[in-house]
Amino acid sequence: MAKAAEIAKAMLADAQHPTRYNISGVWTSGPDLTGVLVQLKQDGQKVTGRGCNWGCLGDFDPYQITGTYKDGILSLRFRGRTVDEKETFRVTFEKEEIRLKSEDWWSLQPKK
Repeated sequence: MAKAAEIAKAMLADAQHPTRYNISGVWTSGPDLTGVLVQLKQDGQKVTGRGCNWGCLGDFDPYQITGTYKDGILSLRFRGRTVDEKETFRVTFEKEEIRLKSEDWWSLQPKK
């Protein structure tokens, strides 16, 4: 599996713009001291992708993503060497911008 820095660099070339109907593209948690960067690809209701967490101390292990998207609900599973967890997101709009909001603390926005 590629290193997190290599994955992040490759993701920056992704020019897809996620919409309410197709969430394909790169999503980020924003410019905090720690964060999440994920690249999703939607094919019908099926969603696949890859991602990595990063922080002020560097990159963390990358992971693969699988899941489904239906009726504004995105259910994802994140699996990697050090992670195996599930998360459910609602697609929301804030100031006319699409966001993914989890029931926990996650909030993702499209990469700009």
